[in-house]
Amino acid sequence: MDRTNYSPYVVTTHDFDLGGMTLNTRLGLRWQKTNEEIAGIAAPLTSMGWEGAGDPTAYKFGTGTNTWTVIHKSYSYFLPALDLNLMVTPNVKVRFDVSRTESAPPNGSLIPNTTYGGRVNALGATGDNPDLMPYTSDNFLLGAEWYYAPNDYLSGEAFFKDVKNFPTSNVVNITVPGIIDPAPCSYSGTATFTDSNCGKPAVFAESTVTNAGKADVDGVEATWQQMLWLGFGFQINGTYVHTNGNFNNYSTTSNQFAVTGLGNSANFIAFYQAHGLEARLAVQWQGNQLLTLGQEQGGAAFGNEPVYLAATTNLDFSTQYDVTKYLQVYFDATNLTDAIYHTYGRFSNQTLNLVNYGRNFELGVRAKF
Repeated sequence: MDRTNYSPYVVTTHDFDLGGMTLNTRLGLRWQKTNEEIAGIAAPLTSMGWEGAGDPTAYKFGTGTNTWTVIHKSYSYFLPALDLNLMVTPNVKVRFDVSRTESAPPNGSLIPNTTYGGRVNALGATGDNPDLMPYTSDNFLLGAEWYYAPNDYLSGEAFFKDVKNFPTSNVVNITVPGIIDPAPCSYSGTATFTDSNCGKPAVFAESTVTNAGKADVDGVEATWQQMLWLGFGFQINGTYVHTNGNFNNYSTTSNQFAVTGLGNSANFIAFYQAHGLEARLAVQWQGNQLLTLGQEQGGAAFGNEPVYLAATTNLDFSTQYDVTKYLQVYFDATNLTDAIYHTYGRFSNQTLNLVNYGRNFELGVRAKF
């Protein structure tokens, strides 16, 4: 995979005086052109027939010599950005940002290769998509920050994102030139009946990644940091996020589009920092979220089913002490709540995976020379 980006851009900044307040402006204009060379090795499907008389539903698939395939692709986007910062007072700032961003598809989803398998009336395939395009997002953010004391502040922001060409797991029907499904023509190689579909191409339900659609994402974030006394302090932050691209668990439509990786979260961090000693206790809550589409336990013929990640609460502790400016000892303890990684299907009682990573403890020494 070779990706080359050409990104000429211009940036201009200017400060305006608005009756005692200062407006800092920054405007950036970027045009990005991308050239991609995508290569991969795959064996083409050359034949398809019955496995044998012992199993009347099983096929055997023949493949040719491994072939090195190279695909060239190019695309370009205009990516503007405007950043406005209004200094209401020296300690209070209001921000407004507008931008368009582009995110390249993951390299692992582009390699041109496809594998085939399945049984009678359940032919499946798995492959990447070298034609996958980046997804773009038009972003809007309004926020404010109040620094009411040294190291003490409150901040909050509301955001909205209009996402297009969002990549998602999908199942598409494909055929391979010259590959005929033998099932309608003969049964396990012994029967001689035929039907009207005899001689028609084999249709495989391929699990792949496509630019499935568009969605809106909006939400709010808030953070509060407060120093106490003798080096103690805490920080609280939380995020609420919403999208109109949710998976409908009650719909029987195959290959629904849904935005993955979104979930509410909250954190509480208590810390101490003084006299060469640092200590940090963090409680982290992550709400349930749609992790991905396409279950490893599922079959391609039925479309990509959702994989949800159950909500978890983790407790971590870390500390370090500077013995000298060259020597430091540290101790980390993670997942003290012994949280379990739990994924499930459409409903929480449809468990897919349970992984108990357990608690982890690490004691060590760092030295600088």
